[in-house]
Amino acid sequence: MPTYSGVFFRPSSDPARFDAVARLRKTIFVDQRGWDLRTVDGRESDQFDLPDTVHATLARRGALVGSFRVRSTSEPYLADSVFPGLATDRPYPRDADCVEISRFGVDRDTAGHEDAVRLYALMFWYARRRQVRALVALCDPTYERFLRALGVRTLRYGPPQTVDLDAFGRPIEVMAGEIPMATQSGPRFQKLLATCDDMEISDETSVFGRRRLSA
Repeated sequence: MPTYSGVFFRPSSDPARFDAVARLRKTIFVDQRGWDLRTVDGRESDQFDLPDTVHATLARRGALVGSFRVRSTSEPYLADSVFPGLATDRPYPRDADCVEISRFGVDRDTAGHEDAVRLYALMFWYARRRQVRALVALCDPTYERFLRALGVRTLRYGPPQTVDLDAFGRPIEVMAGEIPMATQSGPRFQKLLATCDDMEISDETSVFGRRRLSA
């Protein structure tokens, strides 16, 4: 059994898996990061978690350690709908070949650096399979530096802004931007992609139906 496995799914087809994701998101974003998000019965979800929304999970030895959400920018999405003021230099896209990545995170209590790297690799695996032109996201400057260290090129839509304070009294600094897929190259980026080689990845959202794939 591979040490790491990734699954892409929709809540409509796998409600139990989404329930686990909602619990993990409450742990990551509310308990650990201190964000003021709506929770119900130990689960975090919002208006963008629709039945057909794509989600991804990363598991290590069968235990869930990270997840993220994928939404087409041709539909309402978090960054554009909730934080329009962050796109001061470039407009948010509304194109079918661009997707937003949101609620991206790993459990700090059980996950480490390698888990975070593999979650990013899983994101790029999906983008390349689906011929995505750009990955849109909100992030803080720390994550931008982390991506740069992995050889990932990013494009800002505007400068970082403080949008709130977390539950611990710390400012939440956020910026909007994208990862243009056409500009990603070089040995460090190829090394990042190669971390998927020993992962078992299942894409249950494929137009060809449920498939179990090797990376």
